[in-house]
Amino acid sequence: MLNSVVPHWEAARARAGQLRGLDGAQRDVLALIYALIAVDDGTAIDDIAHWAVRYRLLDTQLLHEDLSALLPGPLDQGATTVEGGITELYRSRLDELVDDHGQYTGTPGLEELLKSDLEAVVSERHGFSGRAPLEGRIWRRWAALQAPHGVPYEDTLPADELTAYDASGGDRAHVASGKTVFEHSVQGLTQVLDRLLLPASGAPLLGTKVLVTGTEHRGRSGRLSSVTWTIHDSQHLCSEPPASFKVSFDDRRDAADLGPEDLEPQPEWDQFFAVVYAGQLMPLSWSASVLLAGAEPGGQWQQDAIAALKDGWQSATGRLVVLIPHEVDGTPASDEDSGWLDDAYAWADEIILNSTPETDVPSLLKSGGP
Repeated sequence: MLNSVVPHWEAARARAGQLRGLDGAQRDVLALIYALIAVDDGTAIDDIAHWAVRYRLLDTQLLHEDLSALLPGPLDQGATTVEGGITELYRSRLDELVDDHGQYTGTPGLEELLKSDLEAVVSERHGFSGRAPLEGRIWRRWAALQAPHGVPYEDTLPADELTAYDASGGDRAHVASGKTVFEHSVQGLTQVLDRLLLPASGAPLLGTKVLVTGTEHRGRSGRLSSVTWTIHDSQHLCSEPPASFKVSFDDRRDAADLGPEDLEPQPEWDQFFAVVYAGQLMPLSWSASVLLAGAEPGGQWQQDAIAALKDGWQSATGRLVVLIPHEVDGTPASDEDSGWLDDAYAWADEIILNSTPETDVPSLLKSGGP
């Protein structure tokens, strides 16, 4: 019940405020989850792990049901429109600046500016009055999260219409997204946590370009759009490693859930010009490729050639790939790179040498060249 949340609320709000990258509604959801875990599992707020929070975010509907059971309140007082929801979120924060006697306690000098909103906050308090003022403020924040979520109208317009809308001085209205503020905030909070947990577990970030190396999707490429973690229901925890990733394929026709073992992260190549050294992964597509071979690996002649090729490709279309048959630091390619060298010679549309070859075929390997 709500009175069980009250002892944890200030600590939960303080802990939620430490996580960067959240908006006000997302911080409210995080604080409520901290309080829920503290009540359900008996864990001190400061000891709650990100993995425990991520577990609660697995099922938005179940989380809402758990919080509704914990925070039974006058949700019929909540906003029913996007604009009303924005106002209520704003006033729920102003409520923190008004004491139990209706007196403003915020920054001096702002009271007159906020007078009408402060009066509205005080007059509306009766709809959220619990057995104590703090209970009413918690109720009010929970009610504000039930409002319809909206996106700025201009964000829904194509580029050509947006220009005309801006020129007309549009009223900056909002359009309902089809979600509640709570649902939208859960989605955003999930993304923020995954951005923390993925690198900590040694996994690629969402948005990473990947090549599929197994399953029926072998050979397709796409980007990681979401992650499913290993789940421990008995402990109410998620954990590393990721169980699977959802991959949105480049052809935009579909997506698939695939295990990490079937995915190979790809470098983020420039779409017009890429330099690839021995042993490195190649871009998945290109329009032309040039191999720089010859003596003086890593010499100035190669840097001059790369600069000239990049400058000369400015007016062309597609991607030019420049292949360098040695390591990034200039050391000769190792025996492990022999397959890469064979492929580079086969892929090259042109080969540039800084000396006349002794044979008709340039030797890229220390011995046994193609």
